Amino acid sequence: METLGLAPRLRSLSQALAAGPPFAEQLGAAGRRTWTMALAALAGFLGEYPGRATLFVGGKLALQELVAACPLAPRLWQFQSAEAKLAGAVAIALGAGDPLVEENFVIALASDFCLVLCHRSPSLQFSFEPLVVLRASAVLRQRLVITRPDLLGDFDGLLEKLPAASARLLARFSRRLLIEGARAQESIDGTELDFLELLSHEVRTPLTTIRTLTRLILRRNELSGQTRQYLETIDRECALQIERFELLALAMDHEQGELSLRPQAVAMDQLLLSYLERWREEADSRGLALEVDNPPTELPKVQADQVLLERVLGGLVDRLVRSLPFGSHIQLKAERAGLWLRLRIGITGGSVEEPASGAPYRVDSQAGAVTLKLPAAQGLVAAMGGKLTLRLHPDGESSTLTLYLPIQS
Repeated sequence: METLGLAPRLRSLSQALAAGPPFAEQLGAAGRRTWTMALAALAGFLGEYPGRATLFVGGKLALQELVAACPLAPRLWQFQSAEAKLAGAVAIALGAGDPLVEENFVIALASDFCLVLCHRSPSLQFSFEPLVVLRASAVLRQRLVITRPDLLGDFDGLLEKLPAASARLLARFSRRLLIEGARAQESIDGTELDFLELLSHEVRTPLTTIRTLTRLILRRNELSGQTRQYLETIDRECALQIERFELLALAMDHEQGELSLRPQAVAMDQLLLSYLERWREEADSRGLALEVDNPPTELPKVQADQVLLERVLGGLVDRLVRSLPFGSHIQLKAERAGLWLRLRIGITGGSVEEPASGAPYRVDSQAGAVTLKLPAAQGLVAAMGGKLTLRLHPDGESSTLTLYLPIQS
């Protein structure tokens, strides 16, 4: 089949959603539970919607349940490989090498909203933004050009005018997510890891929706300076909380043997520079000093999973900032050490030691925070081929965390 030769050059939906701007919202550590909850929320949302929707779908979905939830039978376009199509669906065949085969997705179009959901482990992306949905639809259009050019007219007609969702519709979708989270809570088996995994998903999902609402409001030109500053603060805090719970979800996936990694070349100098300002602001707000020896420029690239590396680094600094006593000092230094990139985090004025047993998280009652334990962070770093060590100094009031990552060969 000629399309097989073209498939490797086709873009995946997840790549298109990340291309921005505008960007799709993303949960970087979304497992099967998150995807199932998102689909159930969409089914409940469509069940309350009085109009007829159009659904472009692909991957392993409970399509019968999604279609049955709609009061009016939706127009269904199914992008598939070898599986049997749903009755009444327009079928678009995908080649075995097509990246869409590895993704689960739904694009929903209606008279007053449009939505794209895409799950490619370990990330879930979604957006109600018409420009993002249009960019995602262009990925599907590529397949029609190759295999079903006869459908291009109908496809383009459905995408002529994509409406922006109102705040009321976004709130309804958020409510459906919370309902599905409550249902999932009733079905857990009671283990500590399952409970925390559910808590992580339940917190991240509404936070991501709040962040989406905030960003939609921020696009309005009539906002006053004070209101805009307030909304930007909400956006930053939502992002920070989402990252904290993503790290916990990654640690739980690792504990259960379900961690999925995507090794790639990561520019450490760019990564550190992108986070330093935020880390300094967090440290300053809690009366701590955070300094950097030798600005991280021209560092070698490392081989790692970038999302996991960002979350682990952010989690380590976040834990120090939230747990060290007032007046403590944090010193960062990144340098090459043979075949490794070495990042030293020197701490003066507090300790980061805790028992290695038990769950991968710790509850800090004084800071009011749930953070990752050091052994869990060490396990995540080891999964990327690196090493995380802790050295406690004799004075009992200082220590050094050292992160080693393999330099890309």
